[in-house]
Amino acid sequence: MGLVKVPLLLLLLSAPPAIAGEDEALARRWFDEGRHALSTGRFAEARDLFRQSLEKVPKVGSAFNLAVALRGTGESMAAVAVLDRLLAKELGPLQKAQREEAEALRRQTQAEIGIVLLRDPSPPNLNLKLDGIEVTPDPNGGFFVDAGSHRIEASAPGHQPKEARVEVERGGRAEVELRLDPILRPTTGTLIVEADPEDLVRIIGAGEARGGLEQNLDPGRYRLEADGPSGLRAIEAEVIAGETVRVKLQPEPKGVLQSPWLWIGVGVVVAAGVVVGVLAFGGGPEPIRDPVYDVIQTLNVQR
Repeated sequence: MGLVKVPLLLLLLSAPPAIAGEDEALARRWFDEGRHALSTGRFAEARDLFRQSLEKVPKVGSAFNLAVALRGTGESMAAVAVLDRLLAKELGPLQKAQREEAEALRRQTQAEIGIVLLRDPSPPNLNLKLDGIEVTPDPNGGFFVDAGSHRIEASAPGHQPKEARVEVERGGRAEVELRLDPILRPTTGTLIVEADPEDLVRIIGAGEARGGLEQNLDPGRYRLEADGPSGLRAIEAEVIAGETVRVKLQPEPKGVLQSPWLWIGVGVVVAAGVVVGVLAFGGGPEPIRDPVYDVIQTLNVQR
């Protein structure tokens, strides 16, 4: 006799019952192991086993026991969510006695959920995270939490972030104050002028001192002068709010006569602490590199 050819479609149609049987067996094994773990108080182990069983094959018994295990681990909110699915018949039909038992467990579990109330939250556009997960308070500024210790993070544009820890008892209530302070923008900048010790350094309109001068100034352009044995040297520098500008007025280098250009070292220190140096000399050479200041450019110096 020749081989009997079985159509491929028939093989595909006959496969699901076998797979379904394997799934049922595996789900049943996890259910039995979970029930044993639950009976000995190993709630976390039981939770994982019932969850696997429920995901493999949705069953009313697996869902109910998962809710019991979750309640045992203190995950009351997750337990209520499972019971809500159960009572909505998403996991199969319920007999009257099963529904009554599930409703009773839900009432008991719901009563164990705590509440965190934000006292005087500010600003209105507050962003909140509970244990790293975003949460949205109700109109009264409250949200539900499981019993235990929690970390609350608050942030808002233009404000300093704040973090708080809160301990909530089963069914308890805790209040947390999360008023954020606005970030104060700097309104002035710092200008530091350096020269030879014998030079009289001036920031025109802001002050003078021998050898160097440091001033907090409003943003804008300022004329700087250094007057001493090497003659009068001058330049303009711009002050930017929140930044530090450092200017070094050096004597003209040897061999340069009648030149309207001076050596000027300018360093800008931004808020992050990065230093960029600029050194200038000559009548417009191409930018080059310097081992100290790194970036070398030319600046027009006023006499």
